[in-house]
Amino acid sequence: MKNKHSRVGILTLALAALVAGFFTYTNDLQLAHATNVQPHITAGATVSGTTVNVSGTYDGGIYDVTTNCGGLGTPLPPLPNGGTWGVTSWTTSTGKSGSVTSHTVTRSATSATCTTSGGSAEQGRYSFSFTDVTNNGVHTGTVHFSNAAGQSTASFSYGSNPAPPPPTLTLTANPTVIFLGKTSTLTWTSTNATACNASGDWSGAKAGISSQVVTPNAVRVFTYTMTCSNSVGSVTKSATVTVQAVPPTVTPKPPTPTPKPPTPTPKPPTPTPVPSITLSITKLVRDTANGASSYASSVTARTGDKVDFQITIKNTTAITATAAQATDVLPSGLSNPTGYSAALFSSWVSLGNIAPGASVVINFSATASGSSGTVTNTAKVRASNAPEHWGTATVTFAAAPTPTPTPTCSITIKGFYNGTQTVTNASYTISGATTIKGVDSTLSQTYTVPSSASGVNYTVSAQSPVTISGKSANLSRITPAASQSCKAAGAITYNLEYATAPTPVPATPTPKPATPTPRPPTPTPTPTPRPPTPTPTPTPKPATPTPKPPTPTPKPPTPTPTPTPRPPTPTPRPPTPTPRPPTPTPRPPTPTPTPTPRPPTPTPRPPTPTPALTCTLVIKGFSNGVNKATGVTFKITGGSTISGTNTAATQTFSVPSSAAGVNYTVTSQDPASVNGFLSDLISITPVSSQSCKTGGTITFNLNYTTRPILNVK
Repeated sequence: MKNKHSRVGILTLALAALVAGFFTYTNDLQLAHATNVQPHITAGATVSGTTVNVSGTYDGGIYDVTTNCGGLGTPLPPLPNGGTWGVTSWTTSTGKSGSVTSHTVTRSATSATCTTSGGSAEQGRYSFSFTDVTNNGVHTGTVHFSNAAGQSTASFSYGSNPAPPPPTLTLTANPTVIFLGKTSTLTWTSTNATACNASGDWSGAKAGISSQVVTPNAVRVFTYTMTCSNSVGSVTKSATVTVQAVPPTVTPKPPTPTPKPPTPTPKPPTPTPVPSITLSITKLVRDTANGASSYASSVTARTGDKVDFQITIKNTTAITATAAQATDVLPSGLSNPTGYSAALFSSWVSLGNIAPGASVVINFSATASGSSGTVTNTAKVRASNAPEHWGTATVTFAAAPTPTPTPTCSITIKGFYNGTQTVTNASYTISGATTIKGVDSTLSQTYTVPSSASGVNYTVSAQSPVTISGKSANLSRITPAASQSCKAAGAITYNLEYATAPTPVPATPTPKPATPTPRPPTPTPTPTPRPPTPTPTPTPKPATPTPKPPTPTPKPPTPTPTPTPRPPTPTPRPPTPTPRPPTPTPRPPTPTPTPTPRPPTPTPRPPTPTPALTCTLVIKGFSNGVNKATGVTFKITGGSTISGTNTAATQTFSVPSSAAGVNYTVTSQDPASVNGFLSDLISITPVSSQSCKTGGTITFNLNYTTRPILNVK
């Protein structure tokens, strides 16, 4: 019985535990009733600059019973059996890694209850971001999620591949002029291209090869075009080959001799050969930039020089050459031909018929654009009844010499007034290796002048006097010295020191009273001798009738010592001495006007030193780009008018100017005979009208080009 009760108790306890567990578990079933399964994960990424943003969803459990799922967006319950919602880590192919701490679990159901029947009713959302400066390409990353059932991963990618560079292409033909039946080689190079295709007078894909030999089959210009492309774009180039007819070969055919049976020894007539026509061609060259005036078969030219070519074609036979033609295709290193028809340099040009013994001369110029090596320029001539002949001239290129910089130094002019640097209106002249005339319109002016390692001496002179603040000031000195040596890369300064001279101005009136003081004694003796002169005149007249007058005669000498001569004057009462006192009366005023003109003497001095304001105007004559043109008349109009002829390639004039500048305009003869050749004025550079400021310099370049010459002798 005891055992029975024991068993019942045990059963009761087990049942109670079971019931208690059932209710507990039933409570859990309201939340979840499933075993954990591996989470399902999604991942995606976006890029903003160097920041990569990753986000996605995951679910972490399977529900197979009806549960109270709650509303959309309500928090998820914990997973059964210790399951967790979470992300453990993430990694990228560029070596980045980390963990996710920001994730939100929300319901995906849209009603209060849901039956999953093996599906998922919960989703978690996560996001994180990181910086990756190596996003110039496509990279990948992996997100790792885990729960009690295991771990799952999801991959994401980010970045993009940079666009390739655009394709390049060069295409050339060699030779560019051939006879019918001959070949030319097309050569090309291309980079960054995925495909190259031919068009025009050829066709097909040309990728993987770099040259092709072509044989044009007609007399015309053949154009070979190629286009290379990639995902970014395309580039197209063309090359041409000119095919010319093969000149006919003239073979003299002697007539077939007809035997004459009656003649025992038949002698065939001597065949008359068809005359052969020969057109000789001579090609010469010169570089006038080197001072050459005559032509030669070869020349050495610096880069940028203009070289002149002369082609002489002569009919050396007694038969007229009909439909003569010439061509001269320039080689690489010679460019910009001028002076003849442009067709000469790309195809054949007509010369017409050339009579026996006559010549045709072709002159043109080209620019030496090569920097090294030697090129051969070939000219060709032919006629309908004459074979083709060639003439050549060679040009060897030499790099243009580096100009040796002219050593210079710096000169600074400063103006001082009574010890203060305030003078801004004094004119001055700097003399030495160059001459500069200017006005110190600013307190300090600096000039760059020619110099040398040992130094060049420069001397400065300046205006004196000059009006400063309404007062006349004199140049007291130039410090440290008026003449100094200026060495290359050095600097010297001239201080123009002016001072007002108050002492001389008041001192002028002071001596003026003193000046008239000594002058009264001068007139005093003048009247003294004059009374004696009239005295003897009346003395003899009374002496004749009366001998007593000699007695009063000594009395006048008594009053003579009296300083005032006027008492003796009234002494002689006769009317004769009466008019004489007025004679000395006007003489005292004579010394009075003497000092009067002295004060005005310093007044006219200020205007005297005011220098004329000028600038420098330079005329240069150029022929075919070289500063050598002479014999051209020109006219300068503006502050003054100058008409002249440039007897030298460079001429300089000093013309009136002002601080604000005076406008000058230049016109020149067109056409003109320049160095013996008829030439056209193509431009005046920089412009034909310029403003010239005081102390400044302007230059007018008269640019002439020689007219083409076609001489038929």
